[in-house]
Parts: sequence; structure tokens; C-alpha cells
Amino acid sequence: MERISAIQATAAWFLVAMLIACGGGSTGPPVPPTGQITFSFGPEETVFNHSTDSCEPLDVPDTPAHAVRLPNGTLMLEDGDAPRNYAMFGTDFSTLHKSCAAPILVSDDLTTADTYDNQEWVESVYRVGSVIHGLIHNEFHDPIAPDCKVGDSSPANPCWYNSITYGASTDGGHTFTHAVPPGHLLAPPPQQWDPQGPPPPYGYFEPSNMVLAQDSFYYAVFGAIARNGPQQVCLMRTQTLGDPTSWRAWDGSGFNLQMTDPYTGPSPSLCAAVAPGMAQPTLTYNTYLGKYMMVGSAVLGTPPVCGAAYALSSDLIHWTEFQIMRTAYFAFAPCLPPSGAFVTAYFSIIDHSDATTNFEKPGQTPFLYYTRLEYANGLNLNRDLVRVPVLITSH
Repeated sequence: MERISAIQATAAWFLVAMLIACGGGSTGPPVPPTGQITFSFGPEETVFNHSTDSCEPLDVPDTPAHAVRLPNGTLMLEDGDAPRNYAMFGTDFSTLHKSCAAPILVSDDLTTADTYDNQEWVESVYRVGSVIHGLIHNEFHDPIAPDCKVGDSSPANPCWYNSITYGASTDGGHTFTHAVPPGHLLAPPPQQWDPQGPPPPYGYFEPSNMVLAQDSFYYAVFGAIARNGPQQVCLMRTQTLGDPTSWRAWDGSGFNLQMTDPYTGPSPSLCAAVAPGMAQPTLTYNTYLGKYMMVGSAVLGTPPVCGAAYALSSDLIHWTEFQIMRTAYFAFAPCLPPSGAFVTAYFSIIDHSDATTNFEKPGQTPFLYYTRLEYANGLNLNRDLVRVPVLITSH
């Protein structure tokens, strides 16, 4: 992929962020907030510096950071980029460093939509025993249709059809593999690819990290954009992480929607929204607040306020209204930065003192991780992973 392709790809991610954050399907009335919650932030710390730590020019933090504790007590943190995903490893959060020996996943970059095996991002990781399960954000950019960028299957091609697939690692996160397509397919778009137009990006996007609830189901939220319909956040669950066909999405009354392949049978329904739009959603259960917390990028209110937003839920289905926890600049109006300022993206919550294997239960003093992007009349590849300590106070 050329350098300009990576820059255009970043702009495309922000386009989808705006579509999801400023859109939203019908979710019913939000849950009323309980009390006042405030967030205090400490100084920014750099976790990954692209200028000194990258394995190659396109090795940039391009998804929300998620961490797992490995069987030997060390850590893996993933936030990589396609087409070659790299990860960070360390004995603790202060010693994380990028492993450049080999990518953890190399995109297969097939050139047909019905393979769902194209430009691949390891977006979410969850370890059970010796297996690290991964949810993969998969982008098909049509290199053949005349309405698209012929000959280019990279994210620089605006023709974009998105799906969620499954992969796994059995070597401590150093290598992720997936079944031969379509055996890796978890959530294909409910419609076949149609390049006429070309259309805006559509499909299922950006699966969050996974959380194990008290009902023994694993849950994840994800973005959904219909070809000519709403943009929204949906919810899915499974009890069998190793079987991508076992996931079921919320359909408005229950977890009844199997997201089947529209190329091999009737087109399924679009998942039902559980929350208004949010870009790159991440999910945890906050032990201090006693609620599930969703965090991501959003543009809220009139006049608009841009930044990292959060919502809370007791059951993962009914959520409070999103509120800004920390303002930020994005790479599109009305959130553009002043001269010399950075834009930010891909927010996630990780509590270094969380004793769970998959850091799914932060408390009152987690860290907010995010990507800091240099912006000077546009985006470039100078992107770092940073974090700030957070104090959450419920009044």
C-alpha cells in the first residue's frame, strides 16, 4: 500500500466515524442517568511513538487498544493496522514494546466481495485458556467495478463493503489465523455488494472488545450501516467464542438474529440498534459504577461538542444518553483542530490494576487510551498511541 493510500484510509475511517457518531437508528427512550459522574484526567503518556517504535511505515495504531494477560503473566496489546497487523508485548504496561519479528496477521486481500477475506484488522482479543480469540474488522474495497478505483483493493479505494470475521491465536498472540472462507465468517453485511453509485461504506464495522456477563454469554457491540438506511450501534453475544456461526445479534426483542451470508441464502434483517451512533465503540463493565460502559468517538449536541463519549447500561440493551467525557478534535468539520493541534481517535478504557485476564472490569482509576494523529492541512502517518490516567467520581 502506498503512503498516500494510508493517509486516505485514515480519512475514510474518520468518514465512517462521522457517519456512525452523527447518525443513529431508533433505540427507544434512553435510560435516565443516575447521579452525576465526572472524569478527571492526568498527564498524557506515550505508549507507542511511530517515529521510533514502528516496524514499518504503515505500522500505526489504527484500532482501539485492547490488552490481554498471557498465561505466563506478561501482556499483549493490539491496536494494529492493515494490511500487516503488529502487536505490543511486555512484562507489564510500562514495558510494552512493538514486536517486529513478524506481523500477527497479514491480510489476505482477496479481490472479491463474497470471500469476506480482504483488508483485515485484528480489532478485538479475548483469551480463554491457551487460545486468544479475535474479532476481525474486514474491509472489501472493490478493485474491479468501473465506479470504483480500478486496480486498487486498499482503503484508498472509496468503494467499501465491511464485515466481521473470526480468527484465533494459539501461540500467545504472535500469530492469528482463520479458517478457509467462509468458515471464518461471523457477521457479513445483510446485503450483497452493489458498487453502483458508488455507495457510502456499508456493512458491519468495528467490533468492540468482548465482555463475559453474569449470564455466561460473551457480548460485543459493533457499528452497523445499511446501504440505504440507518447508522447505529448493535449488540451480539455467544457462549462459544471458537464458533463464529454461534453469534446472535439483538433484533429488538431478543438475541434471535443470525447474521447469515446474503450470497448463500436470503438476505437477513439488519440488527436492531441498542444505542445511538458511536464510532469505534469499546465495552467494559465498570466495577466502581456498577454498570456496563461504552466509550467511543462522538459529536453531540447543538452547538456540536466533539470528543470521547460514554454511555452506561445495566443490561447492555438499554443505555443512557451519550455524554462527552473528554473533548477532542477530529479530522472533519465541525471538529477540526486549530493550527498545531492534534486530532484523536480510537478511545478505549484499560485499568492496569484490573485482575481479569482480558481487562474487562476496570474500576475508578483506569487509563483512557487513544491514538494521537498529527494534522496539518490533512492527516499523515505520524500517529502515536497515548494514554491518560482517569479518576471517575460518582456524586
